[in-house]
Amino acid sequence: MKKILIVDDARSLRSVLKHSLEQQKYQVTVVNSGAEALKAFQQDVPDIIVSDVSMPAMDGFEFCRQLRSQPS
Repeated sequence: MKKILIVDDARSLRSVLKHSLEQQKYQVTVVNSGAEALKAFQQDVPDIIVSDVSMPAMDGFEFCRQLRSQPS
């Protein structure tokens, strides 16, 4: 089963995306910040990440920069 990580600070959007993707038989993990996404990535590497760009504290661009800087 393919794994998807959703990163978004909007609870309603996370919920809709999760429900839709799970109906398509994907394993979905949802988090509400870039920092949580980095932790989730380290625990279980997803096949794809869907991330919001505009989030408080760490936006989607900074999340991607930090993710790319990791050796894995």
